[in-house]
Amino acid sequence: MTLRMTAKSASLLVSLCLALPACGADDVSSSDNGALSEQSAALTEAQTFLVLYKALNVPKTVSSDVTKAGGTLVASYPEIGIAIARSASDTFVKTMSKNVLIDTVTPTQQAAVDSLPSVTSHVKAKVTKPAAQSGEPLAPLQWNMRQIHADQARAINPGKKSVVVGVFDSGIDDRLVDLQGQVDHSKSVTCIGGVADTDPANWSNDGIGHGTHVAGIIGAKENGHGVVGIAPGATLAAVKLTDDGFVYPEAFICGMYWAATHDFDLVNASIFIDPFYYNCKSDPQQRALTIADQRVVAFAALKGVTVFAATSNEEQDLAHPTADVFSPTNGATVERDNLDKSCKLLPVELPGVVGVSAVAADGKLSYYSNYGLGVVDFAAPGGDLHVPAPGNESGQIVSTIPSYSYYYQAAIDWNGRFAFGCTDGKDANDPASDPSTCKETYALLQGTSQATPHATGVAALALSRFGKLPAPVLVAKMALSAQQTACPSGPYQPYPAEMPTPETCEGLKFYNGFYGAGVVDALATVKLF
Repeated sequence: MTLRMTAKSASLLVSLCLALPACGADDVSSSDNGALSEQSAALTEAQTFLVLYKALNVPKTVSSDVTKAGGTLVASYPEIGIAIARSASDTFVKTMSKNVLIDTVTPTQQAAVDSLPSVTSHVKAKVTKPAAQSGEPLAPLQWNMRQIHADQARAINPGKKSVVVGVFDSGIDDRLVDLQGQVDHSKSVTCIGGVADTDPANWSNDGIGHGTHVAGIIGAKENGHGVVGIAPGATLAAVKLTDDGFVYPEAFICGMYWAATHDFDLVNASIFIDPFYYNCKSDPQQRALTIADQRVVAFAALKGVTVFAATSNEEQDLAHPTADVFSPTNGATVERDNLDKSCKLLPVELPGVVGVSAVAADGKLSYYSNYGLGVVDFAAPGGDLHVPAPGNESGQIVSTIPSYSYYYQAAIDWNGRFAFGCTDGKDANDPASDPSTCKETYALLQGTSQATPHATGVAALALSRFGKLPAPVLVAKMALSAQQTACPSGPYQPYPAEMPTPETCEGLKFYNGFYGAGVVDALATVKLF
């Protein structure tokens, strides 16, 4: 999932801690949310704007210019010609736009949704906890690691601490046993609102649970507890972009700039950037937001950062967009059916970003995964509830997750959750269980959000093996070692109830719209040459 639930939900995660009784349980104090609560309140009082300058430069007068126009400067990024401001003035855009140095002034936040999505269950059967064994207790459920030979690759090269992987998401709770010592606090930050905040109380508070689940896939350590990640020897860095499910451009820009200036090697972006689903050149606001995001990704690339991004979960052909029902404006969902090829899903369709689709345990495209020739560079295990895996009848991905988070709570109505060290003595899937009594908690989820960290983890192993590489060289090495997968022979519609429209795969075996260059292979990558 890409921070917007599972496929076809189209609902938004908002006001998580207000809606969930277990959010903010004993292991997270209410004071942890203080700074973000104040920040969120400020954002409701004044709209956030991107000020996009014509040149890759921001004048020294930017602060006074913004003040005179009735706003407050939040951040300035001279290297990419972007400033972030807040203003409650109705004339702010008009006044700032008079400046001949400015290309566009545009608002970034338009969404206003009042409630959490309902949890729709497709559960066939609860997955039982594996019998006690040596090693990681939940390793038998990790079919995904075996599919890409990550277990064999780790034995050769578990990753190097010098390789820094930024998780752009909802935070990483590194108090969980499998993530302790895996996250570099000096490189972690919260960027909500466009302001870099290094307080661990904020970036480690993951009320959604999404970021912690992603982080465990990449770097959960091999310690005899729970699960193990693809590259446990690499270094994780939390870059928190949301605490309500919305990822706005100012947060993404702040995060990418942080990654570029703090020696990150990789970024995992299991997200899409709000407030629009598709951003079209014909729309002035969407064009400006696209240019801004493109500038900061290009800047990060110059600093040696490679970005891996999810294709998202709406079963759409991103190379041929047809309909957009994901553009919230003042709380209403806008439907558009006049899309063209200039309409892009961000960040996955930005130049230089590596796109990742999801496959099931049988190696075929997951029913929910977006796809598209020229968008998908690789495929990776994301799970599929229709395809049971050996040792894991849910066919989904198990990973670390905080007990107080939304996704841990919801997992009880999906395909299950697991806990160890619980003092209440109850099974994690017993509705009467108290998650706050458990020291180690895990959940089964599916989505391109889960697929992307598999590709990012393999990239971390590649950099550990070959040293720092520019993105094109890294992608080329991963492509040479990927498991090439051909398009289906005809229209793809294995589950008509879930896929009302057959999907068409374009391309050849070595590169196509479903699988890109193929399914990533950790072992083949570390053994390359």
